[in-house]
Amino acid sequence: MYTLSCRECGAGLRRSKRRFLDRLRYLEAYRCTGCGARYHVTLSSRLALARYAKCPKCRYQDITPMKRIDKIDKMRGGIFNMIHRVFGGKLYHCWFCRLQFYDLRPRKKNTKWSDDWLKGGNSQEMFREL
Repeated sequence: MYTLSCRECGAGLRRSKRRFLDRLRYLEAYRCTGCGARYHVTLSSRLALARYAKCPKCRYQDITPMKRIDKIDKMRGGIFNMIHRVFGGKLYHCWFCRLQFYDLRPRKKNTKWSDDWLKGGNSQEMFREL
């Protein structure tokens, strides 16, 4: 899971109650636990994130495409996974949840440690971000 942090002070964010008019304009509201700043999630920002495939369990976008089903890791069940598979969705794997799933959307091109590890990159570059 992602942990959200404040842009002002770097403290953690928690879900906040939306005011009446905020319920009409925003999907979610967050408040900083340190400085009290408010952040809102709009529909347009949510749709911008929906362009790429992400893990249905943890919402992480650094996923790996797979050629065939792995017998060890769990496969995502449900009607949407079956629909994506029937309509030609690609098989993806989340490294953090160890979950396999099908998705019709393209994968976001990340240059994260999992891509370097799969390509056999050197260890200095792999763990630079960690």
